[in-house]
Amino acid sequence: MWLDACNTTFQVLYESGDERKDVMGRTAPAFFMQHNQVLQQHCILQACKLTDPAEMRGGKKNLTFDYLNSMLRAAALMTDEIEMLTNEMASYRKLVLESRHWIISHHDLDATMRGEPVGAHEKGDWLAFLDNMCRYTDAVGIALGVGPLDYRAGTGPGDAEDLIRHLRNSLNRR
Repeated sequence: MWLDACNTTFQVLYESGDERKDVMGRTAPAFFMQHNQVLQQHCILQACKLTDPAEMRGGKKNLTFDYLNSMLRAAALMTDEIEMLTNEMASYRKLVLESRHWIISHHDLDATMRGEPVGAHEKGDWLAFLDNMCRYTDAVGIALGVGPLDYRAGTGPGDAEDLIRHLRNSLNRR
């Protein structure tokens, strides 16, 4: 849910047209530039965390898709659909894992000095990951007998839409 909410905020602020970019650029351009980068890196980090192995060195368990899948297998609830969606999400992980390791989690000297993009991918790859994640949780909910677990974020009071509205109003009062 948190990852979907972060993505919704990103979409509302940074992928909703030139008028919004203008409002943000006229009010706090440095802040919004930094916030844009923070949200992008955060989303990649969260996607990698969700697709991490079920267990780390030393036996520490991670709450990941792989861990949930091991529990589903143990309960004889694993389905072909859940397996396929897990593999699809793992494909996105492969695209961005170097970015997580070399740029987001650590500031690798060689990667930084080369100045080349690390983990570059298409927007469609990200959107496919999010769609697969939602389909995965729905499929797991169905396998558990509780039905689909659709949690896609809507907008509400105090969200990014409200922020843009207040920024726009402040510019009109000048």
